Amino acid sequence: MAFTFNKTKAAASFVDLTEMDKAEAIDDKTVVFHMKHPMSIFPYQVATLGIVPEHLYGDGKAYAQQPVGSGPYKFVQWDRGQQLIVERNDDYYGGKAPFKRIVFLFLNNDAAYAAAQAGKVDVVKTTEALAVKPIPGYNVVDCKTFDFRSVSLPVQKPGGKSGEGYEVGNEVTSDITIRKALAMGVNRKQIIDTVLNGYGQPVFTISDYLPWENKEIKWKDGDIDGAKALLDKNGWIDTNGDGIREKNGLKAEFHLVYEAGDSTRESIAMAFSEQAKALGIQVIADGLGSSDRVSHKHKDAFLLGGGAYSPVYMLNALHSRFAAKGGWFNIVAYKNPVVDGYLDAAIGALDEETANENWRKAQWDGQTGGSIQGDAPYIYLMNISHLYFVRDGLDLGKQKWHPHDHGFVVISNIMDWSWKK
Repeated sequence: MAFTFNKTKAAASFVDLTEMDKAEAIDDKTVVFHMKHPMSIFPYQVATLGIVPEHLYGDGKAYAQQPVGSGPYKFVQWDRGQQLIVERNDDYYGGKAPFKRIVFLFLNNDAAYAAAQAGKVDVVKTTEALAVKPIPGYNVVDCKTFDFRSVSLPVQKPGGKSGEGYEVGNEVTSDITIRKALAMGVNRKQIIDTVLNGYGQPVFTISDYLPWENKEIKWKDGDIDGAKALLDKNGWIDTNGDGIREKNGLKAEFHLVYEAGDSTRESIAMAFSEQAKALGIQVIADGLGSSDRVSHKHKDAFLLGGGAYSPVYMLNALHSRFAAKGGWFNIVAYKNPVVDGYLDAAIGALDEETANENWRKAQWDGQTGGSIQGDAPYIYLMNISHLYFVRDGLDLGKQKWHPHDHGFVVISNIMDWSWKK
């Protein structure tokens, strides 16, 4: 374990270990973490960072293709892009796993649905569009999540470059009136009902349903009249009757980028664009591949996904030290010293309640904050559901709320799965 944490810190990966000085193995069963300063989010990092055996790590080692762990199943075979095979680990400390052998198939949505139709699989992750098309012999399991979908809105005016050399800023979304009006006018429940077939929960902040949720943030969903009044009051008027507002000759028009090939994000982006049009704001939805969209992340709006049972997502989204520096943290280049102060206080807190109170204030303290009640750098829309076709008779146990993932989190309680008699 000590090796994993020291290596991760040296690699400066997406796991934030900046406040850890070093991890030290005291004996075969004890690791001591030496911290530079208090770090309240450190337990979340410890809980989620996968442990890599030191003797299997490095060039020429096969750990990445043949991993070793201590879970209820052990690796057997991986055919890249096709399947992963695991078998029961009879030495597992937690008891006997319910199935002797599991085969994971890597299929696109349509192929997975067809496999279920043919009765060749027991559990299939599916989309909102396919979940409403019943398959005989299967039922749909709707797993609640912290997996949000949001729209990022660049808060800076155009100018300058990011740490990776990409253009930063947007002339339209840098106006807080545009951001606030969209946050007010969008109807989250309508998008969920019409586009996601009811599979999802409206959210207004990054922390809805979590212990650090700020209940002082009050918001009316789909307040079109309020949004229009705000735009009118601040000089965004449709002067030529083309349906798009202008201010000082600038059209209320910008691009919203989403991941091409992701049908859920595409549907949400299109629905958002349509609702914005009713406010007099032209949002052009663009589906781009990974190599094409990366250069747009600081200058255009983005349809983002993420979320977990951890406040680290809030830190990464709002702290100025990440502003357009690189990767996908704080891509809107948001900078608010008051918010930074609350975030720093939350990280350095010595108890959970003090940390949570500062996380809440970072979102809204009554005067400012990084939520839609404050500067509105992101518009949070919904937590999507994770949906599965499950063969009749197979019980997946009680599923915890899922984080943002790519299909594997459903097996986190595999020891509770069973076949009903």
